Amino acid sequence: MTEAAHVHAQLAHGHDDHAPKPPPTGWHRFTHAGWLRVLWFTPLFGCFWLGITCLIRWAAHWDPIWAAAPILTVGLVVFPFGFLIAIGGFDYWFYYMSGRPTRPDPSRRSRSPTSWARPAPIASTSRRRTSSCTPDSPTRRCVRRS
Repeated sequence: MTEAAHVHAQLAHGHDDHAPKPPPTGWHRFTHAGWLRVLWFTPLFGCFWLGITCLIRWAAHWDPIWAAAPILTVGLVVFPFGFLIAIGGFDYWFYYMSGRPTRPDPSRRSRSPTSWARPAPIASTSRRRTSSCTPDSPTRRCVRRS
């Protein structure tokens, strides 16, 4: 097969979807999920919630405003969450919760749904199995007895 025909065959069968996306460039390197976003987002996220904590303590007249126990508790919760958000752990979930169309998972692109949707053929066995339901049973609770 010539190279041009091979490229045409790949495009016709959708094999161009399997190519990895090019890395982000420019400012998108800092806003795309990854280690560069971790460097600025984790401290920003954590300090924002520490500021909210101090603002609530100030508004409620709780002295001292910068008390160690509440600040430590908030810090130990929000800084790891900021890290997980920055590394991209919630990107898919944020798309889903905002109502936008979700992006396809790159790890699942190569698998076709028919590879797991069809059951494997069962080899004939010496024992006959009986089932207490039919394939179109409304309860879908089929118990096999041997």
